[in-house]
Amino acid sequence: MEKIVQNSESTKETKELLQWLSPPDPSINLIKASKQRSKGSGSWFLNSKAFHDWKVQRNSFLWLHGIPGCGKSVLSSTIINELREISSPNPGLVLYFYFDFNDTTKQTLDGMLRSLIKQLSTNNQSGGQKHLKSLFDTCRNQSIRPTPKMLCDCFAEMLQELEQIWVVLDAMDECITKDELLEWIESLHRPDSWQVDIHLLVTSRSEQSIQSALREWTETNTWVDIRSNLMQTENSDIRNYVSDAIADKNAWGPGWIRKPDSKHVKDRIVDELTRKANGMYV
Repeated sequence: MEKIVQNSESTKETKELLQWLSPPDPSINLIKASKQRSKGSGSWFLNSKAFHDWKVQRNSFLWLHGIPGCGKSVLSSTIINELREISSPNPGLVLYFYFDFNDTTKQTLDGMLRSLIKQLSTNNQSGGQKHLKSLFDTCRNQSIRPTPKMLCDCFAEMLQELEQIWVVLDAMDECITKDELLEWIESLHRPDSWQVDIHLLVTSRSEQSIQSALREWTETNTWVDIRSNLMQTENSDIRNYVSDAIADKNAWGPGWIRKPDSKHVKDRIVDELTRKANGMYV
């Protein structure tokens, strides 16, 4: 009976802490992007040397970049789901966040940190609960909201209790505090700062400001051009996407005379649309 009461009190405290933290929920983005994935899409990356090396090398980093519409968020969801399978039975060791132009709570370093802290706080291995409680008590005693630095420190304390962690950040170009975000990413990747083995992967458009910042502390062999790889891959994500669309009976509306029933015609349509997509399909 006493144990039941303690568990109930712990659950209540966790709920109060998370309500106070008010983290944005990236699972909404993950579910949406996962539903957009065509069968086999992203395989070119999951089977690549870059991804293999990133998984096995300590304190590894990858930047996946590409033009709007090349499927960055869909690929991110594929990677996150793959990492969750790899890290099973400890899926809590996979942290992720989607920056989003359409959601103001998902456009800042502050929002990202709140979300990552929430994800770690539910992972018993991180000792996250005590660190979040410490942050809460400090802010309550001073009658303040947590600053980005306080959130960074809390997250760092949580990380120090882990052996290995995977972090996937999607669409960092949609972060309005990009300079602060890039500084934080650099600090997270700094190998002499952490005992924990951090595998960090980020995606974004190939903006000059991001290139310049990353060039200062990364090698270009950790940069992956999504569009270039899609164009070079015979069974590309674009081809899979177009093939699925043609196979979907609901996709053929009044604007079409009839759905093609000849394999030759279908293949020609797929070839032509894939060629004209020019690396864009989402």
